[in-house]
Amino acid sequence: MIIIFRYKSGLFPYQTTPNFFSSKIFCFNKTAQIILTKQNGIFWWFCSICWIMIIIKMIRREFIQFKLYVLKNVFVQQIMFILILSLILDVSSYNCSYGCEQDNCILDNVCMLCKNGFQQDTSCTDCKGFNFSESISETNPLYVKLSQSCTKVDSSLVVNKTANKDISKLITTDTILTLTFDESTMFDYGPCYREEHNTNDKYKRGHWIRFEFEDTIEDTKTIELFFNFKTEKKSELHIDCGDIDHNTLKLVCLAKDVISESKKVTYPLIKYRKTGTKYVIYFYVYVNDATNFEVDISAQFLSNWKPEITKSVYDSDLKFFDRAETMVFNVYRNGYNIYPTCYPHKLSKAIFFEVFLTSEEWILIYSNREGGYRFLQEVDEFNYSKCVGLWEPLKFKHQKTLRVGSIHGYVQKGTTRRLYAVFSDDKKEYINLKISKLCPDGCNSNTGNGYCSFLRQQCVCNDGFGGDNCIKKCYHNFTWQEGIDHSNLCYYGSEGCNSMCTCEEGYTLDNNLCVSAHCLNSEIDTTKECFRNSEGCSSSCKCIASKGYVFGKDGYCKVKTCGNGLKEMFVNDFGETISEECDSVNHCDELCRCENGYIGDMEGKCVINYSKNYEFIFGLTGSLAGLFLVCLSIIGMTLIIINNIQKGRKFSDLQTKEYYHYIQGSKKNSLLIEKKFTIHPNELDFGNDENATEIFETRFEKIEIRNYSKKKHMMVIFHVPQTPKYSIVFNKQVVFISALKKRTTITCFLTLNCSTKIYGTKIPYTVWFSYSSIALKSIQKLLEDKTFETWTKEDQDRFDTIESLIESRYNGSLEIQTSAVNSTHLDLDEIRMSEDVIAEGASGKIHLGMFKGIPVAVKKFNWKGLPEDEILRLKLSVLKECEVMNKLRNPFVVNYIGSVTYTEDIIIVSQYFTLGSLAQYINKTKKRNFSLCDITKMKMLLDTSRGMRFLHENKILHLDLKPDNLLVNSLFPDSACCIKITDFGTSRTIKCTRCTNNQEKGLGTPLYLAPESFKDVYSQSSDVFSFAVTAWEVFHEESPYEQMNSIFAIKSFVINGGRLEIDSERVTPALKTLITRCWSNEPDQRPGFHYIAQILSQETDVLLSDHATANNTDIETFVSQKNQLLSETLVYLEE
Repeated sequence: MIIIFRYKSGLFPYQTTPNFFSSKIFCFNKTAQIILTKQNGIFWWFCSICWIMIIIKMIRREFIQFKLYVLKNVFVQQIMFILILSLILDVSSYNCSYGCEQDNCILDNVCMLCKNGFQQDTSCTDCKGFNFSESISETNPLYVKLSQSCTKVDSSLVVNKTANKDISKLITTDTILTLTFDESTMFDYGPCYREEHNTNDKYKRGHWIRFEFEDTIEDTKTIELFFNFKTEKKSELHIDCGDIDHNTLKLVCLAKDVISESKKVTYPLIKYRKTGTKYVIYFYVYVNDATNFEVDISAQFLSNWKPEITKSVYDSDLKFFDRAETMVFNVYRNGYNIYPTCYPHKLSKAIFFEVFLTSEEWILIYSNREGGYRFLQEVDEFNYSKCVGLWEPLKFKHQKTLRVGSIHGYVQKGTTRRLYAVFSDDKKEYINLKISKLCPDGCNSNTGNGYCSFLRQQCVCNDGFGGDNCIKKCYHNFTWQEGIDHSNLCYYGSEGCNSMCTCEEGYTLDNNLCVSAHCLNSEIDTTKECFRNSEGCSSSCKCIASKGYVFGKDGYCKVKTCGNGLKEMFVNDFGETISEECDSVNHCDELCRCENGYIGDMEGKCVINYSKNYEFIFGLTGSLAGLFLVCLSIIGMTLIIINNIQKGRKFSDLQTKEYYHYIQGSKKNSLLIEKKFTIHPNELDFGNDENATEIFETRFEKIEIRNYSKKKHMMVIFHVPQTPKYSIVFNKQVVFISALKKRTTITCFLTLNCSTKIYGTKIPYTVWFSYSSIALKSIQKLLEDKTFETWTKEDQDRFDTIESLIESRYNGSLEIQTSAVNSTHLDLDEIRMSEDVIAEGASGKIHLGMFKGIPVAVKKFNWKGLPEDEILRLKLSVLKECEVMNKLRNPFVVNYIGSVTYTEDIIIVSQYFTLGSLAQYINKTKKRNFSLCDITKMKMLLDTSRGMRFLHENKILHLDLKPDNLLVNSLFPDSACCIKITDFGTSRTIKCTRCTNNQEKGLGTPLYLAPESFKDVYSQSSDVFSFAVTAWEVFHEESPYEQMNSIFAIKSFVINGGRLEIDSERVTPALKTLITRCWSNEPDQRPGFHYIAQILSQETDVLLSDHATANNTDIETFVSQKNQLLSETLVYLEE
């Protein structure tokens, strides 16, 4: 069977794309698309042949037709099967959350309409909020996430957070309690709800149970709950354990657990209880979905309970520090609730593991994850209540590898079992631990050879000792140690020689040196290594410094005095006399040796070596003859190359010219005219007859042109549209076909620069016939670089003169039959933009706009006055940041919709917020009928910290965090999201290379800069400092440093440790402490946003619980007016 391929259109092979040699290779055909994968060797071989033939075709610039003969029918069947599969492939669409209504996803994570029950914020990830200060009712409904939908909860099922005997069910050691989860199960939230992100998510479907006990139980310290699922259908059970604080009478979180199978859960009895007092432990048992099932719970007291060992580590498992393996402990699912023996005052989640060692070793147990508190304790292996040691997290200021959580211990010699427990106050944490050997043989510190350094994670050896374990060096200070037979040893410290004075793997011993394989084979790096055993070069391909040689060039050494202009002679350390042949004179090379044919004289000059004259004459004669033959060959090759260049040029060299589209007096192309000429195809899909065309992907289409005239010359001019939105290029924009040649084939290339409306675009052409080819070329020259506006009367007069030689003229057009794929590369014409500026910063201006029917914020960068090279650098930086922002989706970060990059000025389009920035609400000069309450301010700071935590987790610095860059999503504190962060990533340092007086633009606003940022040092801690100043401004409603009259004064004040004064009447004590830590002078002393969000979440919950029902009429009126104004503006934009 024969399979014939005709490569007529598709993806341009010369373009380098990420998919060129990826796991899927696409070979396009007009009727089918063959997908070949690397997983099948036959398919990979077949596709390789396809690409080889395609490349040959593009090099030869000819129409290729090749045949592949297949002998086995099985192979053909495989190919046909894949052909069928490829025909049913569909184009991928945008991805939105499950809360988006069908057909309303306009961009990745941007939805025009969310499903019922979801917050209408274009992200559709959170359920509708409710008024936390009011009771849940039909007018103030609660929506919760159940099975990927926001379900409205019957208000009669919602119970306010209460743990009392009227609601909770009692469980005892003598009974079995059955819990049923169905449609009648109540909704409440447990004592550990603060770990959730918003007010909706904390409500779960569950049951309250309680366990009562008195302080009369001797030797009993633990209770055990056993969960047994009674039904086939089941769901993960989450358990919040809480205790009543007798001072505040509030329920506090003790422990948090989750189980998915029948399992036991243990809880230690509360410590420090009073004698003779009855105690109650409350449990809220809940689920996160809508599954209906039943579960039995039983309880019992345990005496002398010991936890199970999660991991056993043996001597054979341990590796040294750089090869240590990570142990991942899921504290939430596998941890035990204990009062740690060495840290007994705080209930924690712990994982126990044991270490067995058979020799004297130092071990290092460490965690390099930042945030939270992790501890390591060692207990007696026979008595768990006996503490052996406790290690708190350590911070090394100058160690990147072990910045946080390094813990270590020393294990004695002999078979030893050591029992450890790692525990944390974060009840849902994954703890990554590494355990490794450190400092073999204890660095032989008992004999004074060295000591073990935990900072360096290695032995630090004293003079004369070395290696991993600080043994006595066999070679030290150029001397072998006494009593050592060094005939088969290498010099310690030389390349490839280890601490035992033996060569490492891959090296061969030669004359007490370790020689690498590439040195032996003369496969050296001639920029830094020398040819083995050449002058001054050792057997290990290194220039011998002790003999007076240094590296010269091209793999050779030179005398160390070479280059000083003096011919010198000296005696080296080995007593050898070393001299130069010449130095810096005519015919002397860079190695201080005379060139070939010359010899050094007594004065250090290079003179002709006459003993080689005859050899020179014969060599010259032969060289001239050879040169003559080479010249003939070069001339022949040049003619061939010129001929090939004339046949076709590379795509990268092609350019489109402007030709005046002169159609006056010409005939429209029709079926009747096709008898005179044909241009086929006239509909161009560029190999994408079904799929949309990707942005920046160059595709091509072959076009055949025929001249049916028997005696006339034919000229075709393609009048290509001139637009930066896309590029249409012909390898021959003007085509000449003589009557003898009859036909030719040209190539049209298409590259899209944005998601523009390209389908149906016309590419006009004009066809000219004449008996004179000179007349046609004259017409071409006349029309070249001319437009309707630049066509003059003189041009028309000249055209009228030549027209008498033109026999006939026609016009027509090619039509593009492919569409652009939807992308974040936007078409500027699809954006309606207001001329009014709604915000302005150092980097540009922001306008209100409309894109696909939704309001958007359009940012135009302002780079006027900067040098061209600086503008180019900034453009590249912004384009890179756009790629990053396209991948970032978070409820507290402004959604990136796209950008316009094909214009001179880059434009970024993002989500628009009617309520503006936070700065408008804390500025006293702005008059309005309401002011932000403390709970709203705290919620806004909480949302800001969550957004910043997300950015920092993705290695992104904001660099300009301030109220102007915090957009208000809602003015109600019970909303899922009040603040979204904007303008991150596009603020970059703009240093003026032509500015005077050391001027510098950009990178942040001086009012919010950290002390180190004034010295061009930026880190995550710099954003934390800016957050502290922002928090101060939000609660004081004053501009920072108002009393200072210059930026220089502010800079000096901040760098010298000065800070804004905090009014205790406006700021809570916890927030005051947090702000003070956040603007610490030392960056290492500032907390991360993970910690900041945790503290602000607690403060927000406290304020919410004390928050009285407020009259929000003024705010609602204000929001309504804002929305009405936006609607009127959008109507104006639509007109």
